Amino acid sequence: MQTEHRLNQWLVAAAFPLLVASLPAHALMAGASPDSPGARVDPNTFSSPFAGVGSLSIGSSTYSGTLIAPGYVLTAAHVASGVAASDIVFNLNVGGNLTQQIGASAVYVNPGYTSFSSTHPADGDLAIIRLAQDAIAGTPSYSLYRGDLAAGTTLTLVGYGDSGNGDTGITSAFANPSVKRVGENNADFFAARVDGSIAKAIYYFDFDGPSAATNIIGGRTLGNSLETSLASGDSGSPAFVRDASGNWLLAGVNTFRFGTTTSFGNGGGGQLIAPYANWIDSVMAPVPEPSPASMLLSALGLLGVVALRGRRD
Repeated sequence: MQTEHRLNQWLVAAAFPLLVASLPAHALMAGASPDSPGARVDPNTFSSPFAGVGSLSIGSSTYSGTLIAPGYVLTAAHVASGVAASDIVFNLNVGGNLTQQIGASAVYVNPGYTSFSSTHPADGDLAIIRLAQDAIAGTPSYSLYRGDLAAGTTLTLVGYGDSGNGDTGITSAFANPSVKRVGENNADFFAARVDGSIAKAIYYFDFDGPSAATNIIGGRTLGNSLETSLASGDSGSPAFVRDASGNWLLAGVNTFRFGTTTSFGNGGGGQLIAPYANWIDSVMAPVPEPSPASMLLSALGLLGVVALRGRRD
């Protein structure tokens, strides 16, 4: 596929296929050797700050998702759209491998979701999965970042799936629902929804290598052992920022990559959370329980209707 994006006020046309090829995002890349996919693995411990990031098993495929409440997972719409809840399993690796495997009871696709087109990545590419039961007590869930994300903000990406080195690309399949990797990249620039309803909806980043020749957008690499990008298995993975107190907040969901390969000089991006926070809140909002007083008034009203009817007959 191809996507058209705005880079430092310049409109990049389809004449530059390296920049405009776009695909759904599917795990995290390592830098060049001596960095390795193994060095990016986050341990499956109780103390990991990313213990609430899980994998989604749908058929034989592995994707990523994030707990935003004990019973709700945020992921990409293109992962869950059209999939029956009964076909989804959310895997958590808290204190070991696959320590929690929870089925889904419902799937909510963002009503503003549009599929990938020849000129733009999918808009509103978000879905919420309601779990059949809550994650066990103590499993972290993450609050939403509702502010205005500035260009150059460092995002921490956490995901499951394939990996490889930035100088060689994916070397073999590493997709594993019990193995998550961590890396960083900067939100280099932003784009609007195609319909113009949200001016700042999508973020982009490039995968900078040690050479300036691989820097296609601007800014510098975060370092060979930190800089990362997306590959197969990472769709629906989180992009975190930290607040002043050190808490991890969910700022985005990674949904696409661009470029002809997964090596240095390509990149990816996803959906900002802030424009869709109200929709997320509405899905998770509990139905208010009727109070005893309101139930009594309703009962008395019903009795009154019956009594009035009795007098009219």
